Amino acid sequence: MTQCVEGLSKLIKPPVTYIPPAVDTLRFSPYPNPPQRFIDVSYVGRRSPNIHDTLVKRAAQDNFFYYHDTVKGKLEIGNAREHRILLANLFQRSRYNITNYAKFNSTAETGGTQEIGYRFFEGAAAGTVMIGMPPAGEAFSRYFDWSEPIIKVDLSGTDVVEAIAELDAQPERLERISRGNVANCLLKHDWSYRWRDILSTFDLKPSQAMIEREKYLFKLGHSILAEIES
Repeated sequence: MTQCVEGLSKLIKPPVTYIPPAVDTLRFSPYPNPPQRFIDVSYVGRRSPNIHDTLVKRAAQDNFFYYHDTVKGKLEIGNAREHRILLANLFQRSRYNITNYAKFNSTAETGGTQEIGYRFFEGAAAGTVMIGMPPAGEAFSRYFDWSEPIIKVDLSGTDVVEAIAELDAQPERLERISRGNVANCLLKHDWSYRWRDILSTFDLKPSQAMIEREKYLFKLGHSILAEIES
């Protein structure tokens, strides 16, 4: 967590470095064979009651597919690998994904600090158009430094339907945002890059398999960027 770096640096002698979350971008990327996005909005994990209620009403009134969790209480995952595959498949088929900063509704745990949650990396890597509230501070803009990684809406949820309607009227913008999210995650937020940062700290060299993976990530990411620019 970014907020821990300063405090830990005062308590221990070894240097303290923040390493942000990441994602298996090849699992979450919809490319090279993008599936149809038949889910209008997905909202997985902690959610704003107001945004959720607004989207439930929209789904009840219109031809609008809103996917959300319906389990209450402790969530147990039977098979972690299968769960990740399911989540990737879900996001690859979602046009929009509601995404907020980590534990936004639990200030008792966070003390009011705001951090980048995993959903940002997963949603962007899968090419969803993310709508919600990013964390305050400079970390988000540093790691999500491309055009429109998220469309901001208030956590009260009063403007989420209007935001979606405005975006739906701009299909070219939607496609640019989606492709930009995927490409930039392939180039910046794969777990291999985080592992490389750790290895470099100890002057260790990456494996050949890691080098080959990064070459493929580079090729795929830049091919998607080229499509945006063409």
